[in-house]
Amino acid sequence: MTQSRWGGLLVAAASSNKLSSLCASFSVHGVSPPFMRRPSSQITRLYASSLQPKQELSDDEIESEVMAWVHRVVVGWNLCPFADKPLKKGKLFMHTVKGSEEETILGTVLGEMLVRKDSPGTTLVIAPECYPNDFAMYLSFVSALDDFMDEYDLHGHVQVAPFHPLFEFSGSGKDGIDNYTNRAPYPIFHVLRESEIESAVDKLGGDASRVWKRNVELLEDMQDTLGGNEGVVDAMRGGSPSLKQKVDEVLKRHRFKLNDKKDD
Repeated sequence: MTQSRWGGLLVAAASSNKLSSLCASFSVHGVSPPFMRRPSSQITRLYASSLQPKQELSDDEIESEVMAWVHRVVVGWNLCPFADKPLKKGKLFMHTVKGSEEETILGTVLGEMLVRKDSPGTTLVIAPECYPNDFAMYLSFVSALDDFMDEYDLHGHVQVAPFHPLFEFSGSGKDGIDNYTNRAPYPIFHVLRESEIESAVDKLGGDASRVWKRNVELLEDMQDTLGGNEGVVDAMRGGSPSLKQKVDEVLKRHRFKLNDKKDD
C-alpha cells in the first residue's frame, strides 16, 4: 500500500481514492512503507526518547497522556480545525492494546474499524509496544491492514491514519519540521469514518490542502520563534510559562491567517 497525505484527527477525502490531507497531514509522497527512511538525528532521538512507552503505566495513564496531547497540540494548536467537535460531543474514543504481538494489535484495530463502520465517532487505538523505536516497521504493519480491509469490506467506509513518535515524511528529511504534525506520544492507529471525512472536507470548500499549508507555516514559525526543533519539542510537552507565551503569540498569528483564508 502506497501512502499519500493523511490527516491529523481527520483525513481528507479529496482525491479519487479519498486519501488527500486534511489536518496535520501525513505525506509519504507515494513511497511504499518499506522504503521509508529511519530518523536518527539528535533532535529526533531527543523527541522520541521523551515519548517512549512507559512499561509500568496503566491503560488509564497512557490514555490520559494521549488525551493531554490531543488537547494541547492537536486541538490547542488547531492542527485539525474539526477535532474539537468530536471531543466536545464525546465521540472521540480511545483503546489501549498492550504488548507487541502483531495478531493482538491487528485484531484490536480491525475490531475498532468494524465498530466505526456502523457507528459515528472516531477512535485512537494506542499500541505502546508496536515498534515504538522503528517507524519503518510500524508503517509496514499499517500497510498490512489494507489486505484485511478488503477482506472485511471496510474500504469506502473507514480509514486508518498512523501516528508515531518517530514519524518521518518521505522527502522531508529526518529533521523536517512537518514531521512534527504526525508525532505522538505512542504509536497510534487513528480510525476514521469516510462519511465524516467527506463532511469535514466540504466545510473547507473541498480544498483540504489549506489546512496542511497552514500547519506547515505554523510549525516553521514556531521553529524560528522557539529556537529550532528542540523548542518545538519542548512546546509539545507543555513547556515553561515563558515558552507557552511564545507559543500563544505564534498561534494568534496563524489562527488569524487560517480564518482569513476561509472566505477565499
